[in-house]
Amino acid sequence: MTQWFYSDGGPAHGPLDAHTLAAEFRAGRLQLQHLVWREGLPQWQPLSSCLGELGLWGAVPPPPLPPARPIAAAPRRGLSGCALAAIIAVACMVPVAAILAAIAVPAYQNYTARASVAQALSGASPAKLQLQMAMIGRPPGQCPRNGEGPLGTPQSYATQGLARVTAGPLATGGCGLELVLRQPRQARLDGKRLWLELEPGLGGWRCSAELPDRYLPASCRNRPH
Repeated sequence: MTQWFYSDGGPAHGPLDAHTLAAEFRAGRLQLQHLVWREGLPQWQPLSSCLGELGLWGAVPPPPLPPARPIAAAPRRGLSGCALAAIIAVACMVPVAAILAAIAVPAYQNYTARASVAQALSGASPAKLQLQMAMIGRPPGQCPRNGEGPLGTPQSYATQGLARVTAGPLATGGCGLELVLRQPRQARLDGKRLWLELEPGLGGWRCSAELPDRYLPASCRNRPH
């Protein structure tokens, strides 16, 4: 049985079978933009991309099961084959669910971390543009700092995910920006640094970070710090 996980913006919930996940959607607790995952998916996806698989295109809640007819009690010894099969199935599902949860929860945490880092990099766009402007006309080897030209103070670039952006020479010898993340809800990111180094000739940016690659967008991975 396929086991699903979902997140409504908070921690991941699950595992749930497809019918229960569909019931959550019909009850309004799960929205189209919420993220879902099951074993076999490469990454978390919005529910809207899985409606067909879950049978939610125009689906209606299934009719309730008819009440079970009472069975006359009869003394029996031992368990029937069906009862034994049910017990074995439940016992086998418990470790499988635990294994899936061990996969789904870290995958979701990595997904949210990458999204937060990408958002922080996007928030540094004004500082990147202003540093490029400040570089125009400067002799080679001179790197502008905060407060020079159009560059503001480090704290003036603070956003929801950024504590500050410092412009100036980098440890690599190049010129660029140092970003300090502000992620109080994600301890593995809070206070960590990223570096954006301006390539010679204002041709582009090199990104590096003091974070594992699994928390970084592709443009920042496997780069020297």
